[in-house]
Order: sequence, then structure tokens, then C-alpha cells
Amino acid sequence: TMPEDKNAKTVDIDTSGPEVDVELEDTSKPESEVIETVEQEAAPKAEKPSDAKVATESQAASTSPQEASDENKTQKDELEDYSKDVQRRIAKLTKKWREAERQKEEALNFARIQKEEKEATLKKYSSLEGASVKDREARIAAGLLAARAKLAEARNNQDLNAEIDAQRDIARLGYEEARLMEAKSAIESMPQETKKVETPNINLNRSVEPTLKADPKAEAWGAKNKWFGSDSAMTYTAFDIHKKLVDEEGYDPQTDEYYAEIDKRIRLEFPHKFDKNATTETTKPVQVVASAKRSTKPGRKTVRLTPSQVAIAKKLGVPLEEYAKQLNITKEV
Repeated sequence: TMPEDKNAKTVDIDTSGPEVDVELEDTSKPESEVIETVEQEAAPKAEKPSDAKVATESQAASTSPQEASDENKTQKDELEDYSKDVQRRIAKLTKKWREAERQKEEALNFARIQKEEKEATLKKYSSLEGASVKDREARIAAGLLAARAKLAEARNNQDLNAEIDAQRDIARLGYEEARLMEAKSAIESMPQETKKVETPNINLNRSVEPTLKADPKAEAWGAKNKWFGSDSAMTYTAFDIHKKLVDEEGYDPQTDEYYAEIDKRIRLEFPHKFDKNATTETTKPVQVVASAKRSTKPGRKTVRLTPSQVAIAKKLGVPLEEYAKQLNITKEV
């Protein structure tokens, strides 16, 4: 019979019928057998590993060190590549820095050399103050007088070589006189207490100015006049004419009038180069000037230099204007 549940609720059942006997089969087992069975069922069975699982674990155990080695090698290669890239960048920056330092050193050396040269020049001409200046001026003046007398005598005797020597002496002494005057002016204009030369301030970052384009008119004129650049005497004379036209007479070097005036004056200076029958009479400066900065000075005196005189002046390094000035003085002696 089943045990009664004390807490179960009672239900009214009809018990008025007859009793019935029911035969049941005895399925109970001894207590010892039941305990043994329960213990056997409760004990977990050891699972036998399958061959596939054992092979997989063995393969995993055998391949893991290789994969770890490959991964470490990859990381090492990446680090080496990065290190090489960093080294290249460092080398590039170092090269730029060294180049900048080299340029800076060259600029400082240039400034130092310029400073030393200027100081040497000032030291050289510092002795010109006072009596020494007068002595040198007297020596140059005496030399000029002697050279002019020599030139006059050479012309009277029609001695070309002596005339050239005298002109060379006049040009040399005139150049020395001009340098003496410049040195005197520089020393006199400089305060006595501040004769120290400052190092020039050189900007290493300044940009290079773009190259100026050639003037089409100048190119056309140069192509037309084949002598320009090949004949030194005519070329120097052309430069001298250019300086006078632009600086003294106010011509605009980009106009047709400017080139026409150069052609006219170069033909007067070298008539034998163009027309053997051409006259050598002088012309007055043209008054019509494009973009003139200064009006033409009336009563200007023109001193004509022969090709040989121009060549001599340039060879000596004497400005044509100074050479012509000394030549004019000689003619008046």
C-alpha cells in the first residue's frame, strides 16, 4: 500500500461495493543487489578517447611550436623593416642638417673674408690722413704733368709709340687719383669713434630672384649688329654710349629712339666700319626722348676716343669717362 499523505486533502469515495483479491508478481530483489546496482549506475564510466581525437591533439601539440616560431619571425621582420625606415629618415634629416650647417659655415666664412678685406683696406688707407694724403696727391699731380708733357712732345714728333706710353701713364695716374679721392671720402665720412666694420647680415633663407627675360628689341639689335660682342672696341664704345644715353641724357633703353641713337653714334665713332665715305661731323643730342628722366644738358663737350684708345682704356681697367677726361686735359696742354 502507498503511504498516506498527511497533508493531502480527503476525498469522499463510495466504499459500499464487495472486496476483490488481486494477485501481483513479486519483483522485489535482495537489498544487497539493489545497492550494488545503484553503485554501479552511480559510478561514471571512463570514456575511452577516440583515435581521431588523439590524432588531432597530437597534431596540435606538434604544430603549435612551428606556428609560434613563424609568428615571432614575422614580428621580427616587421620590426627590422620599421627600424630600417627610421634609420633612413634619420640619415636623410642628418644629411639636410649637415648641408644647412655647411651653407651657414660658407656664408660666415664669406662674411668674415669680406670683413677682413674691408678692414685691411681701411688699415691700408688710414695712413693717407694728414700729410701722407697731400704727399700722394702731389706725386700724382707731378706724374700727370710729366705724362701730359710727354704726350705733347710725342704728338709733335708724330711718335705713335711714345704717345701710347704717355696715354697709358695718364690713364694709370688718373685711376690712382680717382681711387685716392674715393678713399679720402670714405675715411672722412666715417666717424672716428666707429671705424669698426660690422659683419654683414646674410640671409640664408632669401629666395633667388627670377632671371630677367631678355628684351626682344635688344636681341633684335644684337642680331642685326654682328660686330657687337666680337669687336671689343666697338662693343666697349656701345656700352659707353648706352651709359651716356640712359644716365645723362634720359633715354629709355626699351624704345626705338634709343637704338636709333646708338646706331647713329656708333657710325660716327667708327665710320670706316660702315661707310668709308661717311663724314665724321658731330651731331647734337636729339631732344625727343621717350620716358626721359632728365633733360639734355646744353653745351656738353664730347671727347671722341679712337678704337685703339678705347682698347687701351679697357685693358688698363680705367673707365672710359675718366680716360676721356684725362685725354681732354692733355689736349688742352
